[in-house]
Amino acid sequence: MTTVKIMNLASATCGVLGTLILFYFAYEQPGGLQSIEGVLGMRGRNLRRRWVPSLGLGLIMASFLLQGVAVMLDD
Repeated sequence: MTTVKIMNLASATCGVLGTLILFYFAYEQPGGLQSIEGVLGMRGRNLRRRWVPSLGLGLIMASFLLQGVAVMLDD
């Protein structure tokens, strides 16, 4: 495999992982009819997940950066 193909594969992997992380592990949203205990529990879980959206977006950004470098190398 060439360097460009390896970078394209790494870019696709970072994009997929970032998207999956944002889809499955992002913040919970409150329901319309929810008890105070449920809201407080959800708030605690969301506080523990503060770094997850940043990780997902960082992986997606890394995929764009890798793709840009791969395009520059593909002459």
